[in-house]
Amino acid sequence: MLLTTENIILIGALLLLVSVFAGKVAYRFGAPALLLFLGVGMLFGLRLISFNSAPVAQFVGMVALCIILFSGGMDTRYRAIRPVIGPGVVLATVGVALTALIVAGFVYVVAPWCNAGMSFLLALLFAATMSSTDSASVFSILRSRRQGLSENLKPLLELESGSNDPMAYILTILLVGLLTPGESMGFGTSLLLFVVGMTLGVVAGYAFGRLAVWTINRINIENQSLYAVLLLAFVFLTFSVTDLIRGNGYLAVYVAGLVVGNYPIVHKKTLGTFFDGFTWLFQVILFVTLGLLVNIDELLQPEVLLLGALGGRRLEHTLANLCTGLGLEQRGVRATLQDERSRITFVRAGEERTYPKAEFFYVSVFPLEGRAEGVCERGSYYELTDAVLTAGYPLGVSNEYAEGSDCITISTRKGALVVVETLPDTPILR
Repeated sequence: MLLTTENIILIGALLLLVSVFAGKVAYRFGAPALLLFLGVGMLFGLRLISFNSAPVAQFVGMVALCIILFSGGMDTRYRAIRPVIGPGVVLATVGVALTALIVAGFVYVVAPWCNAGMSFLLALLFAATMSSTDSASVFSILRSRRQGLSENLKPLLELESGSNDPMAYILTILLVGLLTPGESMGFGTSLLLFVVGMTLGVVAGYAFGRLAVWTINRINIENQSLYAVLLLAFVFLTFSVTDLIRGNGYLAVYVAGLVVGNYPIVHKKTLGTFFDGFTWLFQVILFVTLGLLVNIDELLQPEVLLLGALGGRRLEHTLANLCTGLGLEQRGVRATLQDERSRITFVRAGEERTYPKAEFFYVSVFPLEGRAEGVCERGSYYELTDAVLTAGYPLGVSNEYAEGSDCITISTRKGALVVVETLPDTPILR
């Protein structure tokens, strides 16, 4: 299908329609609707839609989470969360850290059985990225399943879900610094960043929430529909300004929603209805986008990502990492070595791999075992056809994507290849 503006709108409409019907089916059978939305995205991305832009998915996620958290804050009564503020803060900090430690221990023990042994710090990094609950999922489930939660459990879960991201963020930054050669962030600095992020998030959220309440009650707009637009502007303003001053924007948005929802404002019922519908729309868009980002073919193969494996001042470490990567590949485990400038992957004999055009610009191919025969490269500026690569001749180095090409395909008949993707020294104007 030719990708035009009209076709993009058609595809988006079909995705929304299928997602809504899938959500109805999920509700009837008691399954989480968001899981079905994710499945719809994966299904469409399997053969119909090619989507692999992580920056676009990140942008969609940021917008969606701002709306979801703000709407969740609006629906939360302060008198309900006041008794659980202490336990909620403990769960959002100590609970996240303990979750990361427990999951890291499990990964560290189980990984060698899958031929993917790793250090405990690397296992802790993987665990830290998944240690906080997904606020979109939690708020969605609590909205659709209002019964069965006794006493203060619902507000406790909402408070914890809306405020646990800073801890997971700080843990991830700290561990990335410890695992990256030449870069390290001390515990004191990490703790300071955590406290500053939480404090600024709460203060900025409260300030912008009160400002939104004051503005809405006094602006006196004749067109009532514009009140929802005004409040939506305050949502994004709260997130962006808080992020600019190094606070946690998501926590600020949740606190701002809590303030707006617990103060008397004009047209409150209309605003609540608007944000309920808008929240569901962005929940569908968020999880369908994440589903489109999933490559099911890659899910069927184990993969090990070695972050920072190309950095440092010692060349023998980089060479050792290359040998480790090749060893993993020979045992059927995908290996990727990556730092802030380059990414290295491997193409085994008799295999073909596709490299979509993304943030990397230069693509180089090297024979890792000294010689590779029957090397083909399509979609690049300098294509290769049944070429022979040797260690003594730099054929296939510093190649680029051909004009109009959205991917490069590399294959080899005999001998393993190392594929190096590198960022340009200066931004490229495309």
